[in-house]
Amino acid sequence: MGGIAALITSDTRKLGRAPRSAYSPRQPATSNLKRLLGIAAMVAIRNKNSYLGVYFRRLAARRGGKRALVAVIHKLAIAI
Repeated sequence: MGGIAALITSDTRKLGRAPRSAYSPRQPATSNLKRLLGIAAMVAIRNKNSYLGVYFRRLAARRGGKRALVAVIHKLAIAI
């Protein structure tokens, strides 16, 4: 699994390489990417009739708002 979705996850096995140490700080670019995708997800879920807005509300009812937001971020990362 490659691409943007693999970059924003914390699991380094998805990138195909082992972690360097017990604590491995993220790259600054990865943090910026997560921040920008989070902002884009929050804008996308504001529209009640959009696909991502409906998806967010359906998940938020079952799993909670924070997990639903992360799921929307992941959907955006896969779409890119």
